[in-house]
Amino acid sequence: MKPPSAPTSNICSHAGGDTDVTAATERLFIEISGTFADQTLREMMPVVNAQLFSTRRYECALIPDLEAEYQALSEAWRVRDIPRLKQLLAVYFQRREALEPEFNRLKNSLN
Repeated sequence: MKPPSAPTSNICSHAGGDTDVTAATERLFIEISGTFADQTLREMMPVVNAQLFSTRRYECALIPDLEAEYQALSEAWRVRDIPRLKQLLAVYFQRREALEPEFNRLKNSLN
C-alpha cells in the first residue's frame, strides 16, 4: 500500500484562517501544563512537544480530522471541562501511538 502524500510543510491551517494547527496545539499543551502544580509535569511538556515535533509535520497526511481534534481540545480547555479534556488527551496520545508505524514509514519514504 502506498503511503499518503506528505505535506509540503508542517503547516496545517485552520479552514478560513492562517492559524497553524501544529503550533496552536503546542501552545495549548504548554498552556495546560503551566497550570500543573507539579513542577516536573510543567517542565515535561516542552520535552513532549519536542518529541512530537518530528511527527506533527506529517499529521495532516495521516489524521484527516486534525483541526477538529485541536478544536475539541481547545474548547474543553477553554471551558475547563477537565474530565472531557482528559478523555480527549488520552485519545490524542493513543491515536499517535497507534499511528507511529505509519509516521515512520512516511518519514522514511521521504528521506
